[in-house]
Amino acid sequence: MKEIKHNNTRYKQRRKKRMQKILRYTLVSIAGIALLTLAIIMLVKGAKNLLNDPDDGKTTPTVTQQPAEATPTEPAEDPNKTPGGKTEIEPQLTATPTEAVPDTPTPTPTPEPITPVLTIGDVTKNTAAFTLAGAPEGMEYTLRYKASEDTEWNEIKTAETAVGIGALTAGRQYDAEIIVQRESGEVYISETVRFTPDGNGYGDPFCNASGTLRVGEETKQVTYTRPEGCLGVNCWMEFDSVMYTSAELTETLCDLIPGGTPMTISADENGQYVYSFPDKRYAVHVTLKAAMEGGVKEGWVLGNALLVDLAMIFPNDNPYSVKYNRTNAYASIFTCGGNAQQIDTDSAEETRYDPLRVADAATSLATGGYNVIGGVTGEALPNYGPKEQAPAVFDVAIQLLTAQRNALAEGYCLLIYESYRPNSTSKAVYKAMREYGYFREEIPVLDADGNATEKKLTLANGFLNKTYTEANFIAVDSNHNKGIALDLTIQRYDTLDRLGDEAVMQTKMHTLDFRGNMDYNTEEANKLYSIMTEGTGLIPLRGKQEWWHFELNKNVEDFPCIQSYVFADYEI
Repeated sequence: MKEIKHNNTRYKQRRKKRMQKILRYTLVSIAGIALLTLAIIMLVKGAKNLLNDPDDGKTTPTVTQQPAEATPTEPAEDPNKTPGGKTEIEPQLTATPTEAVPDTPTPTPTPEPITPVLTIGDVTKNTAAFTLAGAPEGMEYTLRYKASEDTEWNEIKTAETAVGIGALTAGRQYDAEIIVQRESGEVYISETVRFTPDGNGYGDPFCNASGTLRVGEETKQVTYTRPEGCLGVNCWMEFDSVMYTSAELTETLCDLIPGGTPMTISADENGQYVYSFPDKRYAVHVTLKAAMEGGVKEGWVLGNALLVDLAMIFPNDNPYSVKYNRTNAYASIFTCGGNAQQIDTDSAEETRYDPLRVADAATSLATGGYNVIGGVTGEALPNYGPKEQAPAVFDVAIQLLTAQRNALAEGYCLLIYESYRPNSTSKAVYKAMREYGYFREEIPVLDADGNATEKKLTLANGFLNKTYTEANFIAVDSNHNKGIALDLTIQRYDTLDRLGDEAVMQTKMHTLDFRGNMDYNTEEANKLYSIMTEGTGLIPLRGKQEWWHFELNKNVEDFPCIQSYVFADYEI
């Protein structure tokens, strides 16, 4: 038993010595690895210093380098040189040997934040002026604004630090912001400016009028008036009227400016040229183009006594503005139906609606095409003026601001065929239609058994139970003669940047027969109706007999050219 204990004791002692030996080896190995690692680190740092120091580790003085142009061609005498030629280094320039430190990356400089400030300036009933500060010049900014309760912004791109907006509604609260974007992509937005246009009544409602063009799922904020608004636009007195010294129209400057007198919209001594009254009437500052008795005159006239050139306010070359095709100025497209001997049998166009069952379907207007009007169709109508102009009363131009915005929101553009028409032109067309008897065709109406039971007049009386006369289609006292009516259609945008074809209506433009009645509107004719009547103050003819015709709905007491009909008959 003692021998077994002795053996166990020796075994434990040997095991203990073995463990101590392993521990010593382990500690020595760890220490060796640590020393080796430290040596490697020192070698690497030494190699870095050697590569970074071409003088093999010698310290050199830190000297600020002067610009090349400041160095003289011949070296100047160094006051620090000793007689032996060595240069004494100033103590403060002696570099202190630096310890090797890990390289740290140089931080990329962060661009200073832009803090654009948008300041509201003059606010009128129609316009607001803004100035931009705190942003670098030479960049493009975006001024955006909206009625406070709206969710979508109207946007105007500008490189100017002063910008104005127009077509605002008096008493409505608006928000405006300016957006600045760097080339690197950072976007900065100013604080929101809130304002309510209720100023002194001055302001050009046409300046920078914008809307949202919608094509399918795409939208685009666009401006559809000229940048300078009405300033410089050609205009004419519609009838003999008064000129005033001030926008309030209290003091007369000239008792009589003859109808047809050409003028230009100009600014007065205060830089103003449009004034709006609380009852939505307007005064406009104009300068006569020709000297009258006493010299050239300039002053204020009532907007509703003034014809303005729509084609200048809404320029044709703006891809988002109103378009024009004033056919009566170069080749009238007036057509109508007529008696069997005068139907245009070559016409490929057919009636889209047949309200009558007739005995002679082959030749009746009810299933026929379009008929030319002798002396009218294809002719330039008398006293019509240049095709580039589109005159209308100033108030019509105001309503077009809303109508074109409505059209853009539906993916369309307005296309105007006729605005002001001289009275002599109306008389000429009326006379031609009477002479050719286009309103007098009678056709038999068949019953269910095919028997002729009665006869009805086509065209004017072709609506079965309606009794129109020719005056409902071409009048000698048309509202076109007063400059308050428009004949127009719509074109659809194929894309946000390209216009397509005219909309499909139940007849061609200016087809003077029953088929033009709004009772037979196509889907796009109904679209035109909503565009022209929603929020515009424009209405169709009383009997809705022309899908293309819309005119001002004005109180006759406040609107001189309606209250007292004017047979305006001058070429403008």
